[in-house]
Amino acid sequence: MVTMNNPLDRVQTQTWGDVFEIAVKRGVLYCLQQEGIVVSKTAGLAEWRTLRLHKLIAQVQTNLGLKESNPDAQAVVNEYTRHLLVTGYGLGWTVIQQWLATIKEPVEFAFLWAPLALPARNLGEHETEPAREERLTRFGQLLGLTQYPGDNWAAKGKPPQADFLLGLAAPDQQLYLLCLEFSLNALPQLADFRTEQANLDELKQYVNLIQRRGIFSRLNTEVTDHHFRVSDKLVSFIGALTTRDKPLYKLFQGCSYLTELVKWLRTQNKIT
Repeated sequence: MVTMNNPLDRVQTQTWGDVFEIAVKRGVLYCLQQEGIVVSKTAGLAEWRTLRLHKLIAQVQTNLGLKESNPDAQAVVNEYTRHLLVTGYGLGWTVIQQWLATIKEPVEFAFLWAPLALPARNLGEHETEPAREERLTRFGQLLGLTQYPGDNWAAKGKPPQADFLLGLAAPDQQLYLLCLEFSLNALPQLADFRTEQANLDELKQYVNLIQRRGIFSRLNTEVTDHHFRVSDKLVSFIGALTTRDKPLYKLFQGCSYLTELVKWLRTQNKIT
């Protein structure tokens, strides 16, 4: 049940995370369509073509246990849903546009993995075995895979668990790969985004988050055939990257998905 003065529970947090993921993906996909990289009939977009936002809002209300007898709570939830759909869309469009700008040669579509799902979290549902098999089948079809490397191909860290994967092929047979993972830094309590204060508080939260990350959010290193250890003491200096908003965890996830995908594509002689 939605309440304005209590912290968000697990169901609410995951539901808003799902809405945010859908919003960002919509921005990414529409930008790709605008750039002529995908079209409405591109493989993997069938679910997105039938997505209706009013049905999405209704599903959110169901997840959160809203009742028609509480119109004020419905209005608050509807407004926050619309807020996430707009801001997430803009974020997705901007991110993919900036990534495409780094590619300095003509490219064409190779494959796309952008699953659409808003699980009924309040029912405690988990992925069933048939759903898992369907995920693997769809993933294989979209990437043209004829077999999988073992039964654990749908386990954590494996490409079918990725939020978003995109492959673009260049004339020189180079393959550009992009993996996007999504995580929403939601406010501790559900705010009323019909007010200016709620929008201002959200902006302040994001500013504080970036300021806390400091220079550590800009560190980058590549290591080949060597290993290095990071002192445990360093963790105390990068709280914003290791706490529950888990951006570092998401980075590791994305790296795992792409690494495993590249390994398997090589075994299939799809890349060299």
